[in-house]
Amino acid sequence: MASSQGKSYQIDPELKGSLDLLLATYPGGLNAPETIQGRRKLITEYLAAFPPVEGVDRSDLTVASQHGGPDIPIRIYRPTNPLNDQYKDCAVVLIHGGGMVMGGIETDDANAAFLSLQLDCAVISIDYRLAPENPFPAGLDDCFDVAQWVFSHTEDLKISPSKVVLFGGSAGGGLAISLGLRMRDEGMAPFALICAPYPMIDDRNTSPASYEITDLGVWDRAANLESWAWYLGKKIASETEPAFTDVHHYAAPARATDLTGLAPIFTDVGDLDLFRDDVLSFVDRLKAAGNQVEFHFVKGMFHAGELFNPEARISKEMWDRRLTAIRKAFDRG
Repeated sequence: MASSQGKSYQIDPELKGSLDLLLATYPGGLNAPETIQGRRKLITEYLAAFPPVEGVDRSDLTVASQHGGPDIPIRIYRPTNPLNDQYKDCAVVLIHGGGMVMGGIETDDANAAFLSLQLDCAVISIDYRLAPENPFPAGLDDCFDVAQWVFSHTEDLKISPSKVVLFGGSAGGGLAISLGLRMRDEGMAPFALICAPYPMIDDRNTSPASYEITDLGVWDRAANLESWAWYLGKKIASETEPAFTDVHHYAAPARATDLTGLAPIFTDVGDLDLFRDDVLSFVDRLKAAGNQVEFHFVKGMFHAGELFNPEARISKEMWDRRLTAIRKAFDRG
């Protein structure tokens, strides 16, 4: 039994040390600062302690918004010295996490570079607009516009349109699933795979896990409630009107009533993740709707724990499963 702050959680021992170090450095965890500006600054400072990932070429571009917003920054990664040419015509479109309110190209640089190196392929990272300055649907509009741009520029990018995978964790996973729904509804060809680890998909915050994970220090109930309110630009349902229903399923895909016809989906979640029950329920509904789904439940794992200690055994196992699923999607294309 391991204790992070006020409550006890059965955290994997290798992850426990990393979490304790985080909490010792930043008492209260990553969401302790009261303002969103303070949280963004803390995240940037925390990530600055990690060395930059070498071995990839980075190209910064912008994509024109089709929804009245500013040009959308993207960064394209390619391995400098690829190990082989098997996946040279493949790509991952990457949507960063951060609760819809934090993160960007710079904070997700290591993740993007890691994927490019591990997969020997191009990675296209999206710097979408964040709430509260830009609530829904701004971020999703940006992701949709970049997806359209990628599929209309496959020849320039030297990639095959049937070998493009969408990847996003946490808030990025929620946006990835929302994007898949929107592309289906607009008749666009799907991604080869939507890889969405522990996605942020339900604004209602009524599951048992949402009440259990309150002071772990990474992504707890209070931060989730506040971030959903910022993203939706309104008070959240569970705190004001439990029957509140005028939240679009593109904002909170767990609210979607029609889950048929989606791209193949890979997802995973830890037993100590605030999103645990949301993901478990959503996976059952995806399967019932006839979708191809690969799901993994990881005991001892908290939200995004593999990013805090990528050398832990369960972290490596999580990444191995994700990378294997992406390679299989590339091979199918």
